[in-house]
Amino acid sequence: MLALIRHPDETPAMRKTPPLLTALLTCVGTSALATPIVIDDSDGAPDYTETGPMGDAVNVTATNAYNGTARNPSIPQGTGPVTGTWTWTGLAAGFYDVAAHWSAVGIAGNLADNAPYAIVSDLDTVNVTANQQVASTADYLVSDDNNNPHEFQTLGQIEVGAGGQITLTLTGGVSPNPPDLMFEYYDAALVNLLLRGDLNDDGFVGAADLDLLMADWGSDDSIADADGNGTVGQGDLDIVIADWGQGTPPVTTVPEPGSLALLGLGGFVLMRRRRA
Repeated sequence: MLALIRHPDETPAMRKTPPLLTALLTCVGTSALATPIVIDDSDGAPDYTETGPMGDAVNVTATNAYNGTARNPSIPQGTGPVTGTWTWTGLAAGFYDVAAHWSAVGIAGNLADNAPYAIVSDLDTVNVTANQQVASTADYLVSDDNNNPHEFQTLGQIEVGAGGQITLTLTGGVSPNPPDLMFEYYDAALVNLLLRGDLNDDGFVGAADLDLLMADWGSDDSIADADGNGTVGQGDLDIVIADWGQGTPPVTTVPEPGSLALLGLGGFVLMRRRRA
């Protein structure tokens, strides 16, 4: 249930904005932000599949490869293609980060500097390249089944509709110029549901995000421009409303018992002074 009320801290400037902008939205219940969903090359079909000749990557250890395994094309460059595809199904509609892990330890000189990834959903396709000669950066830090932490680098974002599916495909073995593109590295990848309405990045969509949106209404502030159209407005408000109450509410600091006792003592002293 949604209730439309006046913002308690409304200012004259706020009164010049559309009425919906000065609303607080109260929802019954919240839903937790999804955790990243990881698929590893060792998971096999239908989650991870390959086409063309592939083999186990060299110089792989338990600490530099997710679950201690990774794959490479086993054909010369220019004689492909070969592919590795990660597939996530049963996803809720929304916007997702897509990230991958690769390691440059010991084999960086042989890895691709422009490995071509294709991210596909029922609503969109995103094509991106990654320099695998440098190890993936820690946009996400996720531990594998053996509790070894691994860094996942964001490749892009994509919207998922009713189809509920994302595929990530890395194509290898297609470069006609081996010095420019060597072996591609196939390891683990993940998707993570985004809270686009979490404008202040505190992990929860609520009044603080609405306050930020109101303060920036009509501006080009990229922080509050959730829909990325260049202007903070109705589209961004719609996103905040759609995500309202999702995530984990920030922890409110509660004074320790000793502090509460001091506050009580201070109030008692103040009362004594007033009565004197």
